[in-house]
Parts: sequence; C-alpha cells; structure tokens
Amino acid sequence: MKTLRDALGVSQLEYMRRVAEEQGFSRRTVTNGNNVQRWETGTTPGIPTQLAIASIHQIPPEAVGQLGWPQFLHLASRNELLTAPWTPAGTIDALNALRWEASSDPRSRPTVTGGILTAFTRKTLNTLVETPPEPPASRKGPPDVADVIECRLADLHGMWNTSDPMTHYQFARADLDLITVFLTANNHDSSTRARLLKAVSFIADLCGTIKRILGDQAAAERYNLVSVRAGASSGSPAHTVIGIAELALQHTYAGDPREVLPLIEAARSVSPPFEHRLSAVLHARDSRAHAKLGDAPASTKALDRTATAVSTALAVSTVDGGRTAACAHIDEEWLSNTMGRTWLDLGQPKRALEHFSHLLQDDPTHSSSQPTLFTAASLLAVVEAQLAIGEVDAAAQSAQRAAALYPTMPAGLNHQYMWRLHSHRGVPAVRNVLDFLKESLPAT
Repeated sequence: MKTLRDALGVSQLEYMRRVAEEQGFSRRTVTNGNNVQRWETGTTPGIPTQLAIASIHQIPPEAVGQLGWPQFLHLASRNELLTAPWTPAGTIDALNALRWEASSDPRSRPTVTGGILTAFTRKTLNTLVETPPEPPASRKGPPDVADVIECRLADLHGMWNTSDPMTHYQFARADLDLITVFLTANNHDSSTRARLLKAVSFIADLCGTIKRILGDQAAAERYNLVSVRAGASSGSPAHTVIGIAELALQHTYAGDPREVLPLIEAARSVSPPFEHRLSAVLHARDSRAHAKLGDAPASTKALDRTATAVSTALAVSTVDGGRTAACAHIDEEWLSNTMGRTWLDLGQPKRALEHFSHLLQDDPTHSSSQPTLFTAASLLAVVEAQLAIGEVDAAAQSAQRAAALYPTMPAGLNHQYMWRLHSHRGVPAVRNVLDFLKESLPAT
C-alpha cells in the first residue's frame, strides 16, 4: 500500500484526508495519518475504508469483496494494463506501467479474474483479429534495432540454465526496459514495431514464468498480461497463444481452475495450425485444469491428446513454434513431468511418482533437456507426492536434490520447499534439510 501512496506523492496525513473525503467526512476532521501507518504495516482496515481506498485508486468496488485485502490493491497497478487502448501505443503504456512492480507475497493470487478476465480475453481476440500480420521487412542495409533485439532474444533463451534465475530475470528485465525506451521514443515503421512487440511478448512471458516459479504471483500476472497484449498488438497468433497459456497455468496454480478452460478455448480459436508443440501446451493446461476440478475422465483424455501432440511434434523435422523459442523445451521429458503433475492433481501421488522417476536418479540434471529452474519446480511436485504417501525421508532427499541444482537455491524456491516440509520438521532428515535451507537464505 505504501507503494501506491508514494505513487500519488502524498503524505500519510494527506492520504488519510483523501480517505475521509471518499467516506463523506470533512478533511478538517483528520489531524494525523496514524491509521495509514498501521495499514501500511499490516493492519487490515474496515470494509468502508477499503472501499474508499479502492475508489482513490480507481479499483472497481466489487474487487474489494471478490479479492479481499490486500489483494485488491494489486489492481491499482494494473489500470494501464487493463484499460489502456488496445493499440500499439496502448501496449507501450502498459509496458511503462510495469515499472511499478508488486513485492513478493506468497499469499498473493491472480487478481484479474471473473468479468475482468473475460473482458481482457475478449479484447485480446478482437485485437488479434483486427491487427494485420507483420508486413514483410526489407533486409537490405545494416542491422536495425529489431535485428539487434532478436539476436539478444536467442541469448536470453540460452540463459535458462544460468546458476541463478534472478540473474536471468534481471537480464530479461533490462532488455524489456530497453525495448520500452525504443518503442516510446521512436516512430518505427509497422514491420519494426511488430517485431519489437513480439520481442516484448517473449521477454514478458519469460519474466512471468520465472516470477511464477519463484512464488511471486503478483509480478507474474503483470508480465502475463503484458505478454498477451504485446502478442495481440503485434498481430502474432503464436505469441498471443503462448501468453494466454502461461496466464492459464498461473490460474491453475494460484487462481480458479474454472477460469482456465475459457482461456484455453480462446487460445485454441486463434492458435496457428500445425503448431504441434503449442497444441501440446494447450492440451496440458486443459488436462491440469480438469484435474484440479476433479474431472478425471476429461483430464486423462486431455493428457492423451498432450502425448499425441508431443509425439507428432518430435516426428516432424522442423521445430514448430519456432517463431518464438518458448516451446523449444516441449519433449518427452517435459511430457513426463506434465503427466506427473497431472496425476498428483488427480490425487494419485504413487502414479505421479512413476512419471517423475527420471528426477530420482543420482544426478537429476544429467542429460536433462529441461531448464534447471523447471527441474527444481518439478522436484517440488515430487516432494509433495512423496509426502502424500508418507515417504518423508524420501521427500527430504528430493529437496536436497533440488538444493544441489544451484550453488545457492533461489529464495523463492527455498521458501516453497520449506513450507512443504515444515510440518514434518520433527523427522531428523527433514530437520537437517530445513536447517540447510534456512542457512542458505540471504540475510535480511
């Protein structure tokens, strides 16, 4: 909340006076900002005050009841992401809005839900339909800005196995800021602008994925929204679908899985034909959403379609989905991890562990085709499955495997492993792992 007040450039006293005005009281009745200080340090204000705060920041009043305190405050930073015109210029405004970034909160959930999400999806599809495909670009002459940025994208993708995912994120974030400057300050031709917006979509998707896996759902959602907007504004169905798929996955993990199914349906309506890896991703999202909803028949059918799409993708000679590198990791190992997670969602941890067997080898990174961060996230699912069947010592060992992937495990992942294991801290093996993870956290 302090970040929002700072964005207004007002003191705690002035902010309290604005709250009083929203509630119909005179400014003169407010003589200090002590209440604001308490709200900023953890005290929850009453509902009438929450509604006043929502009004100050142009947040829909229904979001107060739907999302609760303090989650609805995240919508204040999304005004540009949701309400800016659905044009390239509007997407640039949304990009500039990313400069305000919510702090990590493990309790955060997606805030773009219900009617807000439906409207966002509808505008995405309309924009994509109305935006012409990227015109052919002339390659004569020296490299232009878009050429340079596209070369950097390949380097960014190659950084997935860096020793620290936050380093990867910081490079991606810097490139995103750089592209924002180019888009804001220059009047590019339509081809160059479309290429830069595709780059924005790719990098925002990458940033969102890293933030989601590290547990920062608030920031991840912001990147997801920008990724989708940029993909649609560039006229690229593939980039748009990839952005929607990541948004759907976030709702599977931290939101309402019922909202995943309409997202997948929307993505399929614009998905390029013969993009088999992209189809596999959409089927996988579909399968996990049905699993979360307890619909085993629908989930397993979608899982079968996922396997078929992966098999088809591996059988063809070209890498479909190659217009972005976001689907390059879709292979048999990815399929095994996806199946394991789905069976875990279906409440069958033993069957899940059968698909995770490759992660339980002495060296889970040996010959792995998956980014290290993805492997660490999959091992977290392994820990959940092992705990579900009472294999506590094995879960501790899996957590140790994950910790061994990095010189120092990223704090976001570290906390997630600690949360899973905390209730079993009386077991010596778990206590040893928890002590190790705690000691490896950066000093605060």
